[in-house]
Amino acid sequence: FEEIRKGESPLKVLKDLERGKSRWVLTCGACPEMTTANTMQMCVEAMGLSLPGTSTMPPVFTEKIVMAKETGYTIVDMVKNGITLRKIVTREAIEDAMRIIFATAGGTNAILHLLALADSLKIPFTIYDIDRISSTTPYISSIAPAGIYSVPELHIAGGVYGIMKSLEKLIYKNRITASGKKVGDILRDVEVNGEVIRKPDNPVREGSSILVLRGNIAPVCAITRPVVEGVYGDEFRGKAKCFDDQEKALEAVAEGYIKEGDAVVIRYQGPRGAPGYAEDFKIVLLLEILGIKNVAVITDGRFSGATRGALYVGYVCPEAQVGGPISAVKDGDEIIIDLKRKRIELLVEEEEIKERMKKWKPIPPRVREGILVEWFRSATQFDRGAVLERRIL
Repeated sequence: FEEIRKGESPLKVLKDLERGKSRWVLTCGACPEMTTANTMQMCVEAMGLSLPGTSTMPPVFTEKIVMAKETGYTIVDMVKNGITLRKIVTREAIEDAMRIIFATAGGTNAILHLLALADSLKIPFTIYDIDRISSTTPYISSIAPAGIYSVPELHIAGGVYGIMKSLEKLIYKNRITASGKKVGDILRDVEVNGEVIRKPDNPVREGSSILVLRGNIAPVCAITRPVVEGVYGDEFRGKAKCFDDQEKALEAVAEGYIKEGDAVVIRYQGPRGAPGYAEDFKIVLLLEILGIKNVAVITDGRFSGATRGALYVGYVCPEAQVGGPISAVKDGDEIIIDLKRKRIELLVEEEEIKERMKKWKPIPPRVREGILVEWFRSATQFDRGAVLERRIL
């Protein structure tokens, strides 16, 4: 975006990225930042489901071939020794994986996936647990897009187990892993680069890298990542501009309707409203490309780990489709997002909100056939991982 704004041809920038000639691309393979895929891979390693180092290892490393073979041997040993997923993925394992997300300001979709995993395995895990873990996990590794280092640099500095070594006092070390070793045994031999992976008493910045917000727009919860570029200060106040469709919001930005200080509300993007949980990061990227600053984007949809350039609040729960109060917001309403107090509030009297909700009707379903009909009918909300309700025959 910086190169495009300076006058470089967008086509040339994209071609340079594609061919690995751009200074923004450090290696081939997956994008070298804390996007959803990398974050989730690292969570898998943190839980003990993959071998140490495999989730952050660049594809060009010869070590990749060695680890592929080791993984095959390990799977055979797991079968012989009766080590199953349910023995590895415990409540403690999920908590340690959550700490990896917060220590690196990782992609927020990983929170959704871990909630879904816990729900599927019938492991008690709530949004209050996430809030607690977020509040007690220091932000110790500055990885793009929120920070200055890449995932390959994180790998060389110690990787997932390097982060866990730094957070050792918070980690459950008696957990078993796929390798047959306990977490504590693996950590004993881990070396850490103190520049890329800091000590807890020397964080990248004070406070949590990802926050759980609550308020009259999101009575259960919402999620924001305030450490990304484009977030100004601890408090935002803006007038709402509401959209029931992401495409209409994108058109509004492109046509100059969205100005600095606006709070863009995009709803009916959640598990049932989309259906299937829409990802609303395009609007934040467009705002950044056009240089429109000091804008908040609030949605009951999801955000990509690559999202940066604006204050965004996603996963608003409950969603509009099931009657969440985000559906009561009107154009011109004032919204405040207070990051210090972890609050998001619609500055409208409670009685007025109740009156609006009495008149509210959900939008018609966006699907008429196929598997997404089932999602529209019975998907759970964000706080349960947006999974289909389990039915016992």
